Amino acid sequence: MATSIEVNKKSVAALLESAKNHKFVIPEYQRPYAWGDEECQTLWDDLSTFATQEGESTYFLGTIVSYENDKGESEIIDGQQRITTLFLLLRAIYTKLSNMQETPEVKNFKNKIEPCLWERDAYTGEVKFDRVLISSEVITDEANETFVTILKTGQTTEKAKDRYSINYQFFQRMADDYALRDPMQWYSFCLKILDSCILLPIECDTQDTALTIFSTLNDRGLPLSDADIFKAKIYNSLNKDQKMFLLKAGNSSM
Repeated sequence: MATSIEVNKKSVAALLESAKNHKFVIPEYQRPYAWGDEECQTLWDDLSTFATQEGESTYFLGTIVSYENDKGESEIIDGQQRITTLFLLLRAIYTKLSNMQETPEVKNFKNKIEPCLWERDAYTGEVKFDRVLISSEVITDEANETFVTILKTGQTTEKAKDRYSINYQFFQRMADDYALRDPMQWYSFCLKILDSCILLPIECDTQDTALTIFSTLNDRGLPLSDADIFKAKIYNSLNKDQKMFLLKAGNSSM
């Protein structure tokens, strides 16, 4: 049977806003969120440099491979580290804007970011801050709920050790420093991220097609195997006690 693949480059704002129709989900068989200090610093430095370059019209952030699952969600097969980090970055920028004096610029950029992070009421346009546009179901990542909580509240615990919290706090510090050091360039920075940073979403018709594309694109990494997916599906079919037993057994063997 013929497969279907849709590829259309999108700005960060356009891609994240598209989740209002098909919420992003990081499936259970993916590996935990693992971007560290180096990756976040590199991303920030690249974006900061791009924001000051007059001749550069766009900045390419990479590909996102996904397919629409049976729940109508956009299931991320490749690019989960990148898209997760972008959500954390935009939440940190939004938090900074919320703590600034309400000027027309601040109001404008908050309005631009809100549909990238949260659902909105179709009739009133009211932002539903408790309904985020992404979730993670990775079975080996204990901080999945922390990720959602950060997006909902913009808050973390000071001594948190998970990568979501650490990276979010990093972007908060960077945003605070940037806005204080160069307040006029700060707005250009926000605009460039939303409208001029480009991703290439590859939307596939089936999971098999998406996995094939993923394996082709990631010749340097370890592709998700059928065994990874099979184990995760089995895990999801277990009850709570069985899951706890399995996790304890796995930890004791490490």
